Amino acid sequence: MIIKLLAVLHDIYKHFIIYSLRTTFLQLTLTIGGSYLLSWLFRGILISSGYPGLSLDNIFSFLANPVTFLLLIIYLIILALLVFMEFSFLVEMLRYKETPIELGFKRIKTDFKQFLFSISGRHLLSFLAYLLLTIPVLRFFFSSALIERLYIPTFITGELQKTSLGQVGLMLAYILIFYINARFIYTLPLTIIQKETHFTENLKTSWRMTSGRSFLTLSGLAIISGVISFVAFITSGLLLGIVYLVFPKDSSQLWFLQVSLLSLVWFIVFIASLLIKLASVSYLILDLEQHDVVDIEPSPKRKKSRWVRLLFLNCFIALGAFLYNINILSSSNPKEVDIIAHRGFVDMAVENSLEGLKASKKAKADMVEIDVLMTKDQKFVVVHDDYLQRLSGESTIISQSKAKDIIGKRLRQNGHISQIVSLKTFLEKATKLKMPLLIELKTTKNQKNYGTAFLKELRSLPLNPGSKIMSLDLPLIESIEKHRPDIETGHVITFQFGDFASTKVDFYAIEEFSYSNHLAKLAHKRKKELYIWTINDQDDLKTYLQSSVDGIITDYPNKARRKQKHLIENQDYLSVISRLFDLD
Repeated sequence: MIIKLLAVLHDIYKHFIIYSLRTTFLQLTLTIGGSYLLSWLFRGILISSGYPGLSLDNIFSFLANPVTFLLLIIYLIILALLVFMEFSFLVEMLRYKETPIELGFKRIKTDFKQFLFSISGRHLLSFLAYLLLTIPVLRFFFSSALIERLYIPTFITGELQKTSLGQVGLMLAYILIFYINARFIYTLPLTIIQKETHFTENLKTSWRMTSGRSFLTLSGLAIISGVISFVAFITSGLLLGIVYLVFPKDSSQLWFLQVSLLSLVWFIVFIASLLIKLASVSYLILDLEQHDVVDIEPSPKRKKSRWVRLLFLNCFIALGAFLYNINILSSSNPKEVDIIAHRGFVDMAVENSLEGLKASKKAKADMVEIDVLMTKDQKFVVVHDDYLQRLSGESTIISQSKAKDIIGKRLRQNGHISQIVSLKTFLEKATKLKMPLLIELKTTKNQKNYGTAFLKELRSLPLNPGSKIMSLDLPLIESIEKHRPDIETGHVITFQFGDFASTKVDFYAIEEFSYSNHLAKLAHKRKKELYIWTINDQDDLKTYLQSSVDGIITDYPNKARRKQKHLIENQDYLSVISRLFDLD
């Protein structure tokens, strides 16, 4: 393994320029060209379906349309081809190195035809299943630029982690998926190198090859990633040190030099991520072939021209990133983003409790999001789960119980104790605290009269100024909007691609997975507010506080407020430039 590691690292060092140049070109082509192609195709699918967007509200009728379903299959095939093209390009680059890129494209064309054969028929399902299987562990394995930002939505993993059983189950699931990915790690290289074999056969071959040695293979990949990351960390760290030590924070002198150094740091990090992917592929294909490798030394003149091209490409990409981030930051203002406590402040109290409401006020949240369920006798209580096992340890179902049996029931969470209260009691307390509420109406099966009952209840509720109502149930919230236009209403969106399903509401609350700058612009163009949930990670808080969202729903309103204060107070030239390159 040591000899192979040294061979891979030496190869990366020896051909650093050509590898950096070509992988950068590949990444740029795929992330811009490939993404726009897929986006254009998906919009065509939406037009053919007659729906403005794809969401959980219409997914079944969407797939029931034969034309739409056929176009979706074509879309998935094109995605598969683009993913394959990326890895084929990397493998051919490693095999033929300094040969002209035109010859490499000819070989990729041959590989392309072979890939169509390998995924023909039922083997396409194997390939798509393989891609889906990689999503939970993309951060640990090399992945395509087209799917590396995919992940399991946090509202799914977050809910699972709220019980001990869920945490154990999720951990075991990740371990199993990680193990399966380790066993299938040779599949893509095999698909490119092996001729006239189907994708399913390559899965089986990879499984056999890694029998008893998957840990050894992963260790090699980890060492490669560690070495390249260490070199990039030291180099970029030194450059950042120069920037922050030499230039005062409030200095705008020699701005061109500051921007140049920061763009160089950004480019080092960018190139390192690409070289890790390339080196990982190189490490794997060394096991598959020991011949047919053309290693031509470039002339000094070609080396010089490549340095110039790499510098030009660096400037082009850095400028693109700079302008893109300027556009994002110029349309945002951290001061104007509301901090919304998700189910109250769950670190300090039981979720959806009066204690959590008080803690949210103390943490200086702008609003508190709460969940409302309807009991069997059409009364409304503040609680998230219809089945109370998670918080009370009892097998009580709220929608099948009377309010008198639910209100006052004791709940326990993270060492805190509280009790269920009625919506009216919660609203009265919120009014005293002058805390606006973001009320989510949660329906269960066989509750068709939820809207009628809530509208009746609403007449006697002390709804404090600034409070809003939202629901995942679109017909319900549209009915509330129709009968009570004086109250701001919103649609909760867990999954969406394309346009919004309704324009009859006042705002949208979208899960982070489905958020995009395009959707934010679309909402604001229609004079609708856009909230995003549930944002807890520090980097994510920084990102969305500088985005176009109107509010962030978070479990940690105190951390969000501190991050917001930091961004507002650090508006000096160097801090802003650092954020533009995502280096802050």
